[in-house]
Amino acid sequence: MAEEHSARVASIEARLLSVRMEIDDDDEDVLEIEVLLCNEASVPLGGVEARVVTEDGKDVGPLVPISSLG
Repeated sequence: MAEEHSARVASIEARLLSVRMEIDDDDEDVLEIEVLLCNEASVPLGGVEARVVTEDGKDVGPLVPISSLG
């Protein structure tokens, strides 16, 4: 990636690490997006739900769900 993409709200930072395009076994396009979430507060943040909404309105969740950031 040529430039960094990140956002911060209070003690939470989200940083885009990588985006990869692949074609799966069914010949469908697949985007693999890796995002680093960091909680710099001294208290863990619970009830975290990571979602991506595509431009056509499709709601996509992570392959590995998270429930808290510590």
